[in-house]
Amino acid sequence: MDEVYWIWLQSVLGAASRAAGAVLEQGISPYEIFQMNNAQRRAKNIFTRLQLEKMQATSLRHAQEVYQNCVEVGYHILTPRRVEYPELLRHIASPPLVLYAQGELSVLNTPLPIGMVGARKMSVYGGRAAEDLSRGLAMQGFTIVSGLAVGIDAQCHQGALDGGGKTVAVIGCGLDIAYPSANQELRYQIAKNGLVISEYPPGTPAVGHHFPIRNRIISGLSLGVIVVEAGRHSGSLITAGHALTQGRDVFAVPTDIYDPHGAGALHLIKQGAKLITCPLDVVEEYFWIYQDKLSEVPFPLNPAPVEQLTLLEPEENPKDKPKEDPKGREERKKRRYDFPDYLTKEQQQVLELLSAKPQHVELLLPKTELTMYELLSIMTELEIYGLVKAYPGKQFSL
Repeated sequence: MDEVYWIWLQSVLGAASRAAGAVLEQGISPYEIFQMNNAQRRAKNIFTRLQLEKMQATSLRHAQEVYQNCVEVGYHILTPRRVEYPELLRHIASPPLVLYAQGELSVLNTPLPIGMVGARKMSVYGGRAAEDLSRGLAMQGFTIVSGLAVGIDAQCHQGALDGGGKTVAVIGCGLDIAYPSANQELRYQIAKNGLVISEYPPGTPAVGHHFPIRNRIISGLSLGVIVVEAGRHSGSLITAGHALTQGRDVFAVPTDIYDPHGAGALHLIKQGAKLITCPLDVVEEYFWIYQDKLSEVPFPLNPAPVEQLTLLEPEENPKDKPKEDPKGREERKKRRYDFPDYLTKEQQQVLELLSAKPQHVELLLPKTELTMYELLSIMTELEIYGLVKAYPGKQFSL
């Protein structure tokens, strides 16, 4: 029962203790710490005076009760010794020494975790943006990590589930505490199709100061954090601050400059966070590293209305048309479609190769002078514009 000693040590140190990081760095086991006297513990130069006093006064009894309770209920207990413990989380300044979990443990080590947070009092725009972004990212293989709060967090979790993806909810109370009550059905679905985790043992109530502390876990589990909608003093900015400290990417969704709900997100953008408006903005940050892990399922990259291709018709009365440069006229004769002005020459050339029948990208590649990466990128861009439809197995059509 090695977990009992980890539970004991976390109860002594408390949540978000920097001593936890030092313990892992020095490779000292909680069992060894428990067996030491206070003079030996003091010699490690890790613990504060209050922590040493608490070690002296704390027995294993409470830790044993917590362990037994989790076994009986079926909660997982994750410690840094377990292979399932998230590698990204292991290296933050104050890693949790124990995570209590309900659901599918493998979700914690998926290759593309992304944090998504925002305001509890969301606008209609913020809720739609959160759900659309999380659904699109989930369909591309990202795991959505959020805090299960009402508002934006709930929309992010729901979008991930709707997209057939996985999601992790990091809560600020015990797993047996029904908080927030409005999200209990959603929490059930997450535990069934993803994971609910907490560093607080069962029975721990939802206390206000727990939530800013748990935010470091949301960012710590993630490659980056997306702030969808947040006020100037929102807890979401705390998560973004943790992300920056931990060396994670920070993204923000722009909002109305007159809407106080989004002042925090706009502030982050001014400070250098990447402005995003669609899932592709996030995908492209990790595409070259994780391209082989991204799903082949097409997804709605941009919900905005887009133009359609217009099939060129023969010019019945050329004399009535404005004079055209001969080179431009010859170029136009070679085209089947009247392309929107915003398309690049390479995008137009790729479109000319496509038809209503799906074609595999490997059949298209020899007809271009592009690399596979360049061709796939162009296909993704054209999908954004609504000009190309993607199918499983890297097949594309108009």
